[in-house]
Amino acid sequence: MYAPSAKIPRVIINADDFGLNRDINRAISALVAAGIVSSTSVMANMPACDEILQLAHQVGVGIHFNLTTGKPLESGSAVSTLIAQDGHFFDVQSLFRRLAIARLSPAHIEKELGAQVEKLIGLGITPDHADAHESLLKHPILAKIIYKVMRKYDIHAVRTYCPLHPAWNLQHPRRVLYTSFYMLQRRLWKNNGFRVVHKYASLFAAGLDESDAIKRLAALFQNLSGGCVEIVVHPGLVKNHDPSLGSYVHERLAEYHALMSTQFKHIRENASFELCRFSDL
Repeated sequence: MYAPSAKIPRVIINADDFGLNRDINRAISALVAAGIVSSTSVMANMPACDEILQLAHQVGVGIHFNLTTGKPLESGSAVSTLIAQDGHFFDVQSLFRRLAIARLSPAHIEKELGAQVEKLIGLGITPDHADAHESLLKHPILAKIIYKVMRKYDIHAVRTYCPLHPAWNLQHPRRVLYTSFYMLQRRLWKNNGFRVVHKYASLFAAGLDESDAIKRLAALFQNLSGGCVEIVVHPGLVKNHDPSLGSYVHERLAEYHALMSTQFKHIRENASFELCRFSDL
């Protein structure tokens, strides 16, 4: 379907959070049908996950590892350190606090993430890559566990976060530190035999509106260079507030409309790139 060229930049437009709810699924499905999104990643523990079967042969499908939203696929007794009293995962802040004081069992994490992969495999889908909800892959301890799960299930490509526009301004030392860490993390994944993109970008921004999203897309596609860039999007045809969406709600609708806009169509038509999937790396 895709014909890679060494001379033309390649772009993976990956829609995160498939399965989170049906409003998210509808948005991603429409963007796949329009030829805009080339890849999606699935939250296998969420109720609308099974709808991925409708897209399985039209788009690249990855696993969106999740430890912060909804309930685990494993029984509560089997992964007791991962859940609150109501049986749901801890929120991301609580997760990291518990991780810092060794209140999360690595065995429980590995067991639940394995169950999420097995859910997709049970649907007849072999994930072509892995990424993680709320960027859990950035955390070294969690990345080490995810590495083990990916090895076990022969998942050969992974999201990395080397930014499209690296921050080297020493007036912002924290940004420089993060950029250096993401570049090192990418190198480690690659050196261990995993396929990775060259650069990463995302539309995600609190308070994002459609106009802002279009401007961000224009800037991204004007600055493509060689190699492959993953552009991560979080579209949704959101009608009502669903607690599982967290604070990123209306921004999902803004992302969807920006991606479907005539302006973005013109941006794509005027840019030189090839759309691809993780399986093409």
